[in-house]
Amino acid sequence: MSTKLLNTLAAATTLAGVLTMGGIANAASLVQTASTNSSPTDITDDPLTINQFDPSLGTLESVSIEFTANIEGNATLENEGDTEDTATVSLEGQAGLTLDGQSLLNLTPVNSSTFTVGAGQRNDEQLTATETQSTTVTDTQFLQTFIGNGTLDFLFSASAKSNIEAGGNFFTRVRTTASSDIKVTYNYENFQDVPEPSSILGFGLIAGVGMVSLRKKNWLKMSKV
Repeated sequence: MSTKLLNTLAAATTLAGVLTMGGIANAASLVQTASTNSSPTDITDDPLTINQFDPSLGTLESVSIEFTANIEGNATLENEGDTEDTATVSLEGQAGLTLDGQSLLNLTPVNSSTFTVGAGQRNDEQLTATETQSTTVTDTQFLQTFIGNGTLDFLFSASAKSNIEAGGNFFTRVRTTASSDIKVTYNYENFQDVPEPSSILGFGLIAGVGMVSLRKKNWLKMSKV
C-alpha cells in the first residue's frame, strides 16, 4: 500500500471517528382550551383546568393565555301601561383570572340594549357583555408552574351589576350570570438529532478510500495476467 493511500486512509479514519450528533431546533406550539358553565353571579374561584406542558416534548419558551369573560343578563320586562314603551338594560361586569395566587388578567365587560315592549305585554330578553384579553408569560421561574405531567387550575371570578331605565308603568327584573373561556398556547422548541457535517464528510472519505482500494486491487490482478 502506497504512502499516499495510507495518508488518505488515516485522514478518513480520523474524521469518521469524530461522529457527533447535532440538534436542529424546531419551533412548535400546543394549544389547550377550557370553559366554565354559566353560573349566577357572584362567582369566586371557578376552576378552568388544563394539562401541564409535557417536558419530553422539548423546551418551553413562553405561554400565551387568551381569556374571555361573558356576563349575561336575563331580563324580564313587563309593560303595564296602555301604550308600547321602551326599556334600556345595561350590564357591567368585573372578571378576573388567577393562577397559583397570581393575577393574570382582569376584564370589565360592559353592554347595553334597548327593548320595546307592547302595551300590557311581558318580554323576556337576554343581554350579554363580552370581553377578551391576552397575555404572554416568559418569566423563567413562572414558566416552571406550567411544566409537568399533571394539571393546572386557572381560577375564574366574576361579579355583575345591572341597571334598567324604563317608564313608570314597567315591572322589571334582571338575573345575572357569568361564564368564561381560556385558550393556553405552549410555545416550545423541540430538537431533532442529525449528523454533523464532519460526520457526513468522514463517511464520504471512507467511501472514496474504498473505491481507490478496490481499483488498486483490480489493477494488480490485471498486471499479473
